[in-house]
Amino acid sequence: MPAWLRADLEFVCFFSYRMPGLSPQFSLASPLPGPAAIKLAIIDSAIQYTGDPEYGRSIFEIIKDSQVMAIPPEYVSIQKFFIKRLKKPKETGSMVVESTAIREYCHLSGPLEIFLEVYYPEEIKQLFLKINRLGTTDSLLMSSVYESTKPPEELCWKKLDELTLPVKGINYDKRLVVSLTDFKKGIKFDEVNPFSDVKQPKPFEQSSFILPLKLEKRGKSWVIFKRVPFSLT
Repeated sequence: MPAWLRADLEFVCFFSYRMPGLSPQFSLASPLPGPAAIKLAIIDSAIQYTGDPEYGRSIFEIIKDSQVMAIPPEYVSIQKFFIKRLKKPKETGSMVVESTAIREYCHLSGPLEIFLEVYYPEEIKQLFLKINRLGTTDSLLMSSVYESTKPPEELCWKKLDELTLPVKGINYDKRLVVSLTDFKKGIKFDEVNPFSDVKQPKPFEQSSFILPLKLEKRGKSWVIFKRVPFSLT
């Protein structure tokens, strides 16, 4: 029987996870990383820790179809920053060139709770503990991981295309909707392994999620969201 793991992710400073399909020059952030990002971080942790891609392959097989749920902290602020960045040039002959961009960063009032339903929970727990960042390279974190029960549904994200929420104002008014990805059914390890010689198709499915976050305040370049449970009845 699979078991639920709960990981409390505490970010050192800001957190930025770019929603898929958006330009790096104008990057809107999601305060919750998608299911695919969580799974890939665990697989990367397995490879980095052991230096063995085949171990990463075995972990991939364990978690590729795992259910992932996420609960934000009580408050989340999202701010837009004008940044200088390095990018790969279109021309050859240079490693990187300087550029500018607009990037959103999230500031969380407490730990981000990630729930993962897995077989071999103790092994996955140890790999989860070794993850030190999600999203951008400066989105550094510390984690606490332990076995748990199924997360409370009223505080978890909901897929819009599978939505069963009652049609009430509290469930939809001023809620944050984000675009996130998960692994497609039947996905193979070489399709997500960037070092593979296999031509990579699109191994992810993209969905819109409504979050248990409601707009509280808004400024010129920032917004504050408050966690408000969904009404399930």
